[in-house]
Amino acid sequence: MAKKIIAESLVTQFEFMFSDIAQSAEALVRIINEHIAHDDEEIRAQLLCAAEALGERIGWTADLGTKKLGGVLIQRGDAEAWMMCPAYHDAIKTSTESTTSERA
Repeated sequence: MAKKIIAESLVTQFEFMFSDIAQSAEALVRIINEHIAHDDEEIRAQLLCAAEALGERIGWTADLGTKKLGGVLIQRGDAEAWMMCPAYHDAIKTSTESTTSERA
């Protein structure tokens, strides 16, 4: 197997990325445990939103690292793909589809 040479600056970036993934995962576990323990539905909903945001951050950071290594196993891609809601992406698709149908 051929060795891939990685610049020292990139190695430093990966250290920060892995640390961020670990810290975010730890926070996510705490949020999930709080969610399980709470009876207040409003607090539970807020905790779920926070858990989703952390999951998106973890995924985006992992995809960023994969991209920096030149990998192809990217799940969603950039921050926009990870962190914007489905309605946001649907609006882009709808706009593109209506523009395409207007041209036809």
